[in-house]
Amino acid sequence: MDTRHIRNYEMLVRVKGFFDGHVEFFPGSSPGGEMFATIDAAVERLRSHFVAQDSGDRESIKGTKTKQVARADLTNALLAVSRTARAVVSGTPGGAGQFRVPLRGKDQGLLSAANAIVAAATPLRDRFVAHNLPATFLDGLKAAIDAFEAAISRRSTAKESRAGARAEIQKQLSAALATVDQLDAVVINRLQGDAGLLAEWKSARHVSRLTVPYPKKEKPTPPMTPAPSAA
Repeated sequence: MDTRHIRNYEMLVRVKGFFDGHVEFFPGSSPGGEMFATIDAAVERLRSHFVAQDSGDRESIKGTKTKQVARADLTNALLAVSRTARAVVSGTPGGAGQFRVPLRGKDQGLLSAANAIVAAATPLRDRFVAHNLPATFLDGLKAAIDAFEAAISRRSTAKESRAGARAEIQKQLSAALATVDQLDAVVINRLQGDAGLLAEWKSARHVSRLTVPYPKKEKPTPPMTPAPSAA
């Protein structure tokens, strides 16, 4: 999660808490009361979006691992067919080229190669089986393709969910922060003369800045002083 988003959200929660503790100063029908109600609603919406983003983060991580396993399973199944094809199509010009497996590259490239290998191996099924591949090797390949496609789809859905939640968080925060800026003048005017409450308000709406630590510079090692030679 974005640290800046979290800190701004925490500030909004404090602002909500300030209102809950001093609601008598800001009636619901007053501009201040309406602004605090807007903040209260934004906090609730943001809470649900943060939950959605966290779920999307976890599903995306899980989806990445699942896709890696599915890709490895498909690649291994294809390599078994490709290896056997050297004997099956031996002597056929360009025959082995139909069973070449891309070990690197994009997911769609591997899927395209996998479907092409299934198409090329189907009419030669009996010959592959005669070379000791399982009789169900084509079904196994198709199942591995389906599993890989499903893993890609799940990961893509998780990433879209996470991106959507993040966009909503940014949208809700921007609107809520603008309301806090407007609310500042209302609160200061209403509590003018009460230094304690004004300090409490200032603390509630404060957002600490994000700091990036600078790397420490290493002190240069002083040169070694040679020991004096014995007289």
